Amino acid sequence: MILSGKTILVVDDEPLTREGIRKSLESWSAGRHQILSSSNGTEALELLKSRLVHLLITDIRMPEVSGLQVVEATHGILHKPVVIIISGHPDFQYAQSAIQLGVVNYLLKPIQRSKSLDAVEQASAD
Repeated sequence: MILSGKTILVVDDEPLTREGIRKSLESWSAGRHQILSSSNGTEALELLKSRLVHLLITDIRMPEVSGLQVVEATHGILHKPVVIIISGHPDFQYAQSAIQLGVVNYLLKPIQRSKSLDAVEQASAD
């Protein structure tokens, strides 16, 4: 696995989704990576400004600061993280915006554990 000792940030305003992804990643990572989580885009932006995040997994629709706004803000960061978008909305407009922002994957909720881990492994192989 290429992603050794990296930091992964999971951002979702839905506690069950956020914690489910975080726990799956912690189990998969077996302590090799630091898994952080945030319940909103504002908090995520503060984390992204204060520490190096290698992989960002964010919900696309959140109150106040959306996942797309978080991704846009990463363009000003020196070490821009690889991004996976998660969404409960199969909206082509969202997917198109995400692609334009350079995200590497777009997963629809409910997310199967195997699909999320596959996406993380693909994103971390680059």
